[in-house]
Amino acid sequence: MKCEMKLLSPLHVGNGNELKMVDFYLDEKTYKIKFINFDKFINYCIKKDIDLTTKEIRNKEYKTGEDFSITKFMNKKRIYLEEVEGLISYSVPAIIEHRNRESEFAIREFIKCGGAYIPGSSIKGAIRTAFMWHYLNEKPDGKEIVLKSLEPWLQKNKISGHLFKSIDDNISAVVFGKDPRNDIFRIIRVSDTNLIKYENLEVSEIKIVGNSQEIPIYVENMKAGDNLVFDIDFDEFLLNDKEASVATI
Repeated sequence: MKCEMKLLSPLHVGNGNELKMVDFYLDEKTYKIKFINFDKFINYCIKKDIDLTTKEIRNKEYKTGEDFSITKFMNKKRIYLEEVEGLISYSVPAIIEHRNRESEFAIREFIKCGGAYIPGSSIKGAIRTAFMWHYLNEKPDGKEIVLKSLEPWLQKNKISGHLFKSIDDNISAVVFGKDPRNDIFRIIRVSDTNLIKYENLEVSEIKIVGNSQEIPIYVENMKAGDNLVFDIDFDEFLLNDKEASVATI
């Protein structure tokens, strides 16, 4: 079954990698993040006899905090990205506030494979969450199910990550089944979405609500309004196998 989705807000799905200031040029005039093609960059520096020795790279004037800044290096050496073909791998808008003080700057990278995409597992997780909310909202004892699962937390002053997982597991067991074998979502197969060009991403600044200190996080994300396509299929074997079937379907 072919499905389409439209993003109602910016979306970040990370690959676990952080892009440091050595990876991109921060153009604060145009508010663009320009990711560097390092093969082209090194070849250009060799051709122009620009010093890339370890001693030179460790020069403090090229650093922001403890990080080497390719932006400072290029500005000092007067390397102009637009004048060198292929030096920019891709560039994206930077939706960030003006940075009043110099500090280290890292971007959490979006998951990619020839293009940016949303994994099927992430889509299935979102569907699962929506199903859970609907189930608990419509079921007469839905509120009691949630309160019972929250009881251990309500007896403590704060909640830990381990306890959070336990709460989720308890509610999921009621809604979806006590173990993976009985999970009604076993029958659903969700594909990854189509690929989005890197240039269609953006970099956004995120502030965590409730933090005592406003320490921004920067992420590479898809834009609100992006349209994507994916497939949903149902496992015919599990649907037809009496032992594998789930009574609550």
